[in-house]
Amino acid sequence: MGSILDESEIKGNGGLKSLTSLSRGELVTIQFINDDFFKSDLPRKFNIKIYSNKTIFELIREVALVVKTTWDEIKLLTIKNVEIKQKDNGKSISEMKIKSGATLSVNKRKVAPIKEAELIINGIINPLAVNAFKYIFS
Repeated sequence: MGSILDESEIKGNGGLKSLTSLSRGELVTIQFINDDFFKSDLPRKFNIKIYSNKTIFELIREVALVVKTTWDEIKLLTIKNVEIKQKDNGKSISEMKIKSGATLSVNKRKVAPIKEAELIINGIINPLAVNAFKYIFS
């Protein structure tokens, strides 16, 4: 049962919050070291202020905005180089024992590229799209 719950929160928590996340929590400042997304217009180090009742998933989304990428490409590591697992996305910052002043490393997670296909070819809807829509809406 525990592994099912862990697996269900890999892509976020669907907006559901744990009971500890319902209280406001304290405002914490977390420092990030940008290891993989460093470009000329992105900071090497940055801080994010967030309430400790927010989930790891919400924190990752905030980090993704700063480094200008999608949340699923973000991998966070503690200062001891321990990865914050995707199964912990639904846990609050306080549950993960991340305190104000903590430093986390931002790395790039390898994700499979999403295949793209034309929806309309020569004015006709792509047969693959028709099959997909029939499958989705049947």
